[in-house]
Amino acid sequence: MIIVFIMIKYKNNLLYYQTIYTKIRNIRIIRQYKNIFYLQDPPAGVY
Repeated sequence: MIIVFIMIKYKNNLLYYQTIYTKIRNIRIIRQYKNIFYLQDPPAGVY
């Protein structure tokens, strides 16, 4: 229900979708780099 409301509300605003997509993608990339950097000794808050 909430997702449908957001889709109807921001249906014509493609910039909104692009900003959310880029934020999610950047978070995923940052998590991948953290996993690479902390591969030898992962700290207790990564996962």
